[in-house]
Amino acid sequence: MSDIVTTPQAPISKGSQPSSIYDDAVEFGQFKTSIMFYVLLVIGIFIVCVGIYNLFFKKNKHTNEVSSKVLNVKCDSIWNRYNESFRCAFNVTYTYDGKTYQPTSKITITNNMPLHEGDSYTVYVDPANPSDFSDDGLKTDHGTGIVMIFLGLFLIGIGYFTRWLSYRYRSYAALETVSTGASMIGAFNRY
Repeated sequence: MSDIVTTPQAPISKGSQPSSIYDDAVEFGQFKTSIMFYVLLVIGIFIVCVGIYNLFFKKNKHTNEVSSKVLNVKCDSIWNRYNESFRCAFNVTYTYDGKTYQPTSKITITNNMPLHEGDSYTVYVDPANPSDFSDDGLKTDHGTGIVMIFLGLFLIGIGYFTRWLSYRYRSYAALETVSTGASMIGAFNRY
């Protein structure tokens, strides 16, 4: 007879089987995409709400469009890789309901062409207080609102799509984990 002593091992239940590194990577990737989805969901909802506010509830008091003349213009040249643009600061004078206004506040814009003294520039006036003007009209607020709504929905869609991919395709979830590790290694190598 042999003197081999065996120690009994507890049976492994189906739910507690040892996991492979691939399974762990998949689980982490799914967790990461879920967190990313919820973060993008919150940010997207916030952006959509701001867009809805701009589109429907923001009351821009500068509703009347007026053509003004540019005064005291100062333009600085700005070069980038492809072309030259100009940042111009200037005052305006305009006539509204037969009365001429020359507010002291300056407008600053960036344009492809420099402005010159006497050039025409469109401003929007508050009819209740004609000396109060802006270079943003109602269309600007509505356009901003529409863009923000689409941007918020796009972010929510990207978050949902990546989460769906990680639960639908295990290899995508594992690749999310690998990309996280590679990003961490790259971040540590910078310092």
